[in-house]
Amino acid sequence: MKMILFASLLPVALGAFDVTKTSVSSIPSSQSVCYSCSFDNNWSGSNHPINYPSNAHWSPHVLAAHSSGYSMWKEGGIATDGIEDVAETGGIGNLIDELENIDPTPSIVVGNAMFNRDTQSQTFTTIKMTPTNNYLSTVSMIAPSPDWFTGFYDFNPVDAGATNNWYGEFIIDTYPWDAGTEQGDTYSGDNDAIDPKEPIMRLTKDTVPSNGVLLNSAQDDVLPVATWTCSLDADQSDCTEFFIPDAPDCFSSSVNAFVKGRGKVPMNEITVGDQVLTGTGNFEAIYSIDHRDPTKDATFFQIHYKSGKEQDDEQQSIELTKNHMIFVDHKTNPVPAKTVTVGDQVLTVDGPCPVTKITTVIRKGVFNPLTADGTIIADGVISSTYSTLTSNSDSIEIFGYKSISYQDFFKNVLKPYTFLCTSTTLDICKTQKEKVLISEYASRIFFSLQNGIYQTVILFSSFVFVYILNVLMVVSVPATICWMIIKGNKSV
Repeated sequence: MKMILFASLLPVALGAFDVTKTSVSSIPSSQSVCYSCSFDNNWSGSNHPINYPSNAHWSPHVLAAHSSGYSMWKEGGIATDGIEDVAETGGIGNLIDELENIDPTPSIVVGNAMFNRDTQSQTFTTIKMTPTNNYLSTVSMIAPSPDWFTGFYDFNPVDAGATNNWYGEFIIDTYPWDAGTEQGDTYSGDNDAIDPKEPIMRLTKDTVPSNGVLLNSAQDDVLPVATWTCSLDADQSDCTEFFIPDAPDCFSSSVNAFVKGRGKVPMNEITVGDQVLTGTGNFEAIYSIDHRDPTKDATFFQIHYKSGKEQDDEQQSIELTKNHMIFVDHKTNPVPAKTVTVGDQVLTVDGPCPVTKITTVIRKGVFNPLTADGTIIADGVISSTYSTLTSNSDSIEIFGYKSISYQDFFKNVLKPYTFLCTSTTLDICKTQKEKVLISEYASRIFFSLQNGIYQTVILFSSFVFVYILNVLMVVSVPATICWMIIKGNKSV
């Protein structure tokens, strides 16, 4: 089917962003369509040379197809909590919650974080647009920064002229924006908040900070920081209404473990066979690496805590992904990082310590070493080497009832693998892949089942398997000993 009728190459300046190209398809706007969108980075040391950061990157991009009754953000508006989080930290959780509570529910697609030194473009999963959800908005943090971001808002990709058809393609240049939520005049975070919030403002030659950050080399203009290109997908039969890329659950490369004979060692330097301090207070061997990918970008929760009782005691922090578990005072089992709140007491080598602040940070590299007892001391915090699967709970729920904690479940289900690694040679359990075999295929099977009932059945079957496995191990050990004794007596 020929979808393109004609094209316009003249820039269409809308003030907030520039539509530099449109082409009209033969598909009427009364039908639903799939768009494939890409993001190209224009933020660089040559285009924006003043104080350009060496670690320049973009937070995970959020694209939403929504109705005319909703605005994700707009010029002169006040940033929602979700937009504030994206602009200040790159965190998307609150924004996704806001989008999911809109009626009608938008189509949502989330991309990956991008470091400018490594990647200049990204293509997203196709997004569905309908006659009702016929407006598109996007947002991504300019990172690091106080509260700057880019994107476009409330764009209706329909030819409002004679055809009233969907655009076959459109290209939009976007500029930097100030969310009006945090002070700061250069590429840095953790600045004082603006209270009350100020209106969202485009950063132009007249509104950039006095130091000229974001201006071009001639210091007379602010050039676009990104180009978004969207076109009707060739396959219009399969559109995405909700997509967030999977992120492995693990520690960042900046987190340290305490290795026997070496002291503090970053997670990216931990290897199989290293003896690390665990939650038991003993040193145990790393028998395998569950996640190991030095090149993967991920969003980490940065949990800050005070490491003593005095007012001037040192502030420390640990970085881990949202589902990775740590131990909290007065909790029997470790809990996922995303459930920890300010005021909770994380368990550390020095005892319970109060959480003072929780932020998010994007870093390159994900790592998760495994120990036989399922714990590790990470940046002084007693941490699990496991993560939750589906909920904010510390336990697996089967038909609404807590059956077994995730900590006990994974510790038991990995017993055969642990036994294989520790009783023979650790060399067979070394891996340079992102996941060990068990973790890789178990997660693929589980998350391929989008139906909650199927996932519950998998969990229930796994629970039964773990129970039977433990019974067999309890029985097999004494049985083996008896067999060896009998065989020894016969040989005599």
